[in-house]
Amino acid sequence: TLAESSYVLTEFYTGVSFKECERAVRKFTAARYQPVIAHAERYSCLRRKGALEELIHGGALIQVNFESLLGSVFDPTYRWVKGHLREGNLSFFGTDMHNIGNRSPKIGKAVKALRHLAKLEELEELLWENPGRVLEDEEL
Repeated sequence: TLAESSYVLTEFYTGVSFKECERAVRKFTAARYQPVIAHAERYSCLRRKGALEELIHGGALIQVNFESLLGSVFDPTYRWVKGHLREGNLSFFGTDMHNIGNRSPKIGKAVKALRHLAKLEELEELLWENPGRVLEDEEL
């Protein structure tokens, strides 16, 4: 779990089916855990219209990588993240940094981009309030 809370960071392989995602969300919520889908922008099954919303309705929270904000309007991942950000479907931003030597995060650049895409209240929620609630094991 994340910080010994009821939140579980849930990562799938990129070719996961929607049914597998849905089943995992159901199992975690039935066991009274709060699944956080990590790197949601990577899963092609979630590109289907309404798929992400179905998982959210089933109890999932959604995390995407900061770097997904560094694309352009021609980048389908950037457009997908931007659309779900505007719809209020995202709960967290994160990195995929496992060590500073191989993949250093570009958080500063991404936050600058995020400031142009979201209101200050949304930024505070995504970057401070929601992570703080996880640390305190409080409901989002």
